[in-house]
Amino acid sequence: NRLMQPERDSQAAWVNGGQLDLQNSHDVQMGAGSEVIVDAGGRVDVQGDIMVGKAGSVAMRADVADVPSDGSGRVHLGDGARFSALGVNQSGEFLLETGGKVQIGGMPADDALTLETRLFASGFSSYDINGHAGVVVPEGVQLHVLRPSVRPTTGALSAVDHKAALETWQAPLYQVDPGSGAVTRREGADLTLRSERLFAGGGVSVGEGALVEVDSGKGILLRAAENITVDGTLRARSGRIALEGVRYTAGAYPSIPGTRTWRLGDTAVLDASADSFVAVDASGRRQGIVNAGGRITLGGDLDWETRNAVADSVDAFVVVDAGARLLASGTSERLDVQGQGVQQVDTDGGRIVIRSANALYLQGALEAAAGGVSAEGGTLGVAFGGSVYGPTAVDAVLVPRELALGQDREQGLNNDAPVYGHGYLSLEQIAQGGFDHLSLFGDVRTDGALSLAMDGSLRLLGSIGF
Repeated sequence: NRLMQPERDSQAAWVNGGQLDLQNSHDVQMGAGSEVIVDAGGRVDVQGDIMVGKAGSVAMRADVADVPSDGSGRVHLGDGARFSALGVNQSGEFLLETGGKVQIGGMPADDALTLETRLFASGFSSYDINGHAGVVVPEGVQLHVLRPSVRPTTGALSAVDHKAALETWQAPLYQVDPGSGAVTRREGADLTLRSERLFAGGGVSVGEGALVEVDSGKGILLRAAENITVDGTLRARSGRIALEGVRYTAGAYPSIPGTRTWRLGDTAVLDASADSFVAVDASGRRQGIVNAGGRITLGGDLDWETRNAVADSVDAFVVVDAGARLLASGTSERLDVQGQGVQQVDTDGGRIVIRSANALYLQGALEAAAGGVSAEGGTLGVAFGGSVYGPTAVDAVLVPRELALGQDREQGLNNDAPVYGHGYLSLEQIAQGGFDHLSLFGDVRTDGALSLAMDGSLRLLGSIGF
């Protein structure tokens, strides 16, 4: 504090938190009660202006792939171990990688590193959790990924230490300036749950009744070398939800049948639907933010239209059970618009993209409707095929990949035993989902008489058979 202690000007503190990177081909251990703190600091200049820095980053990596190892390396966190990365506008990443399994929340498991949900409110801007043997969020766990920060205390100008100058607080999701009416959204944090090491790894699962939620506009990524199963809720309003596979993309697809399955169960909800916030300012005007629908991608984004019609689809059976819901619709609010009075503000639906090289079972609800009459419905992209096999591939994996377009939803399927080559998309789903744009990659055939009306576009890369 140069205002209070000008004689200590040459001893001005660093205001940014540092970086801690612990990695080992074997174990990384953190003792009971240990604390890793990379919080921001601050300073007061001679004019009485307060500056608060940005927080740092932490990486704890065991069983790293930089050198050969026997796979036994584990991260061990003692009871009460704590991390903190509190800043103002910026903070770094938290990365944890271990050779075993990771469980988030729930009762501690003997065969897994159990992370308490409070870890995900430590102030970091992103959390990347990699369990080489798998990552699981058990049934009923409520994981809210938050990003608390620090702000100057009321006595900051006279403070001479960190504790007296800065206090921890969790900003509301949206804040309105009472004078100008300007609305801002707080800084949130992204979340990655993955299982991979050198193109291998385990699965990722989210149990029934579990909730994994990030702030509006942020992202959730599940990435696995084996199965991905979601029976709970992933929520990233107006943000990004992605499922990705792990594969050596320069090589051919496996020559023998596999069982890798991405399943969104009957109780699964992937929610990237639009959110909004409205408040009345000091002049009585309705001010706010009305966001568009977000993005849900299973196996990659909508890129085949810009990559010379090449789709590197995921080597997995993609199953969306009948009760599953993928939500990316827009929304609507009434706001005061300068010079126009109160107006209805509608936002567009988002994007849902589903890709598979093996099979598509799409029975659940896919929704990306416009928020109102002045907005557009979203885009549905479906890619089926794109796999390349070597000369030793067996007939079971070489069956043709044809995406069947039918008017009604499929009935009576055995989703528990998916087979290579099955692909079906119902026009009833597209219409009920409110899409205005449809993009298809692959060989498409029609199954009976079809009727579909959209206000946007239909794009096809591949062949079509009637």
